[in-house]
Amino acid sequence: EMEGFSAAENPEQHFKPVAYTGNSETTRTIDVGFPADLIWIKDRVHGNPHNLFDSVRGFGGASAGNNLQADSAGQQNQFGTYGYISSITPTEIEVTSGDTNASYVNKDGDDMIAWCWKACGSGANFMKDGVEDTSISSGATLQVDKMSVNTKAGFSIVQYQGDNGSVGGAVPHGLGKRPDFIFIKTMDVSGNWLVWSSAIEDCGYLHLDLSNMEAGDSSYWHSTGMNSQTVGVEKGVSNLSGSHIMYCWCSVPGYSAFGKYTGGNAGNFIYTGFKPAFVMFKKVNVEKESWVIADNARDPDNPTQKFL
Repeated sequence: EMEGFSAAENPEQHFKPVAYTGNSETTRTIDVGFPADLIWIKDRVHGNPHNLFDSVRGFGGASAGNNLQADSAGQQNQFGTYGYISSITPTEIEVTSGDTNASYVNKDGDDMIAWCWKACGSGANFMKDGVEDTSISSGATLQVDKMSVNTKAGFSIVQYQGDNGSVGGAVPHGLGKRPDFIFIKTMDVSGNWLVWSSAIEDCGYLHLDLSNMEAGDSSYWHSTGMNSQTVGVEKGVSNLSGSHIMYCWCSVPGYSAFGKYTGGNAGNFIYTGFKPAFVMFKKVNVEKESWVIADNARDPDNPTQKFL
């Protein structure tokens, strides 16, 4: 285990799923227990989309919302009219109704879930483990605008600029350890979410917003660039100019784990080394199989049967 990686000692200070019931308030606060940097909200009753907000892009106002949707290729700032994260405190998130209503974040009477991760806030452009640290941007060959890194929990948020598809390049992640799971999304124009996992082929990819099976394409990832300092992106990832957001996770013993398994009719036992609070999985060798998420806020007891 790397020095400084200690989220296993107090996991609920780094990640927490929070279940709540929507109400009619225009603005309300929801207790998380720490200053959340990535907040992923889903209405559990209606088919409203998955909504992602983060501190690096900033928490928005009514005209924007800075919302990206995990099941949509749309650019950000299209969805704030249906509610958004207006601010955070050291222990809470604040959700606010948009110009139309709050159906995406606080639909009156609906059961909601917010999956919340802690990075390192946005006090400066390059933040790591509670302090400003410009060295985390070392190794970049593409323009990096902001980084927020929590090495204790193996999680970082990076905002960088695409190069309009010239050659790709290296984007630093700040974790000090090779990532195991990566999401990348273009922000200024429409484009599918790209997903990489250390459990699939080096040049393999999935989409978060599609149900496609695992595919391989050397124009997406540069495998030698996937290391303890950077994520290697080829022109297929950086082919759009403008801002991109990247979320990176690496395994932390006793806190998080990533991997691949083969399904069986009798079920599987998959050792993680801890009791998970959040499980996300997808069948990768069959088309039209969606991502599935379970958590211990909606379903705290075994067997877990409430999936989104």
